[in-house]
Amino acid sequence: MTRYYLLLLCCSLFVFIGFAQKPDSVWILADLQTKRLSPQSFPALPQSIRNYLEQHHYSIPQDYYDTIPHNVLFGHFANKKNRDIAILCSFNRVSSIIIFWNVKIDSISEISKSPDLDWLQGVGGDNIGFSRIINIIRYDDHDGIDDYFDGKYSIIYYYNKGQWSEFQGAD
Repeated sequence: MTRYYLLLLCCSLFVFIGFAQKPDSVWILADLQTKRLSPQSFPALPQSIRNYLEQHHYSIPQDYYDTIPHNVLFGHFANKKNRDIAILCSFNRVSSIIIFWNVKIDSISEISKSPDLDWLQGVGGDNIGFSRIINIIRYDDHDGIDDYFDGKYSIIYYYNKGQWSEFQGAD
């Protein structure tokens, strides 16, 4: 009789552990299925930047619902005089925003690094989608970057006097 209960307990644990791990595997699968575009999908980017991104094995993750390539920004993030490019880049399923100052590959900054998995959410039914979008925030003297978790919150990054500051954006 004791052997029967021990066997029942082991089977129950096996079933419980199997069900407990299933949601994690669904999220990991969704992360693996996130649409990530090659830098060559963005012909408006200078070839030197596309080459840099490819040489460093970066891709550009895409929000689940938008079919037009996005997450590449042309702006003035240090001052109004200089043109800069900010790109949401993913490497080994970890994304960050990379800024190419003055559109040069030898002058870059990296901010807001986090696993792509952290930017997944349920998007209806049993569907899970990547939901990170970057946008430009226009200010009088130069631009900021809005790092948006679709439908949840955003953080605004603003470069001032050689440092990035973070501000709460949309909630």
